[in-house]
Amino acid sequence: MLKNSFVNWVNKEVGKKLDSEPFMSLPLRVRIGIFTIAGAFILGYGGSALILFISKSRNFVCGALLASFCYTVSWILGAMGIALAGKDCIKYPVYFFAKFLKILFPSFFEETRLSQNVKKKREFSKFYTLTFITLIFITVFILVYLFLLRSIFLIIGIITLVLFHQICYIYGMFSVRSNFFFNTVKGKEFFKNNCKGILFRFDDGPDPVYTNRILDILKSENIHALFAITGKNAEKYPEIVRRIHEEGHIIANHTYSHPFDILLMNYKEVYKEIKRANDVIYQITGVKPKFFCPTIGQKNHIIGRVIKELDLIPVMWDIRSIDTHLDSHKIIQRIMKKIKAPSIILFHDSVTPLSKQDRNATIYALYETIKLIKEKNFIPYNNYMKVFL
Repeated sequence: MLKNSFVNWVNKEVGKKLDSEPFMSLPLRVRIGIFTIAGAFILGYGGSALILFISKSRNFVCGALLASFCYTVSWILGAMGIALAGKDCIKYPVYFFAKFLKILFPSFFEETRLSQNVKKKREFSKFYTLTFITLIFITVFILVYLFLLRSIFLIIGIITLVLFHQICYIYGMFSVRSNFFFNTVKGKEFFKNNCKGILFRFDDGPDPVYTNRILDILKSENIHALFAITGKNAEKYPEIVRRIHEEGHIIANHTYSHPFDILLMNYKEVYKEIKRANDVIYQITGVKPKFFCPTIGQKNHIIGRVIKELDLIPVMWDIRSIDTHLDSHKIIQRIMKKIKAPSIILFHDSVTPLSKQDRNATIYALYETIKLIKEKNFIPYNNYMKVFL
């Protein structure tokens, strides 16, 4: 009962409060006060404990005096922070801590409901975990440097931690293999019961010419594919979206306008992009998308938060055909060189300003690839197979 009340409060009240009155909208006086209180807490407890621990092997009396001084200063800073922040000094730290707990332990705060993600394992965001650990170590290094040991190695340690965190962050944003921000579905996860399965994925459509030609090929071969469509193109060609749905293919959310700068967007902008595409697809097909395909495979913690709130399962790929730039023979060579099962193979069925202005190479390469993978006893996906779905 107590757990349900706490989870309900965090899910309904905390998020609403922080969205309606974000921290940066608070008066400067209040923000300084809250930061002062946080610093006082770290200094008073963390700093004092660290000083006592280190002084055990040196001069314990001096260490105890220094720890007492540190603790006294923290109380003075805390009083100053309370005077500056007022009642917000309690309210906002509690809200932020509750929200941090929800991010760190998402499964604990999941309400009992039917969800598309019920089959997913309990997971912890590597991004938030690494960030939390990095901040703890940096705080410890700074305190040691300020109060105990002024060593260049501590500065090097701080710089190394920051660089390591940023390298992990950048790798997580752009690597297809990375699950740094959230776990993704690739061939191995999709074809959990079929090690010979191959799923064709088509991005950026629908297109009035090429999508229909691709659908004709897939229908003649009794193959189903995943179409990652944009909301804007779906609004232009709703009849093609309906055909994709009626012929049994998987429709995935690929954002509304396919923004190339999605990693620079804030939470509200990302939410609007993905939610709007969801709404368009639902209006046309009557079914909400189950999957989300990040644009250009880009990922960050904001996208992870949005797709979790919208109950979308992120899908990546195993083999990128690069059909946006290569000719058909090079596309086929690339796929067959990298082919393994299970795999998701990425194609594109629409033309973009940064790609070739036709998809004829994709059409031919798809037709030949289907023949070649069947010769190698791979099994193209159809919706009768027992897979992740």
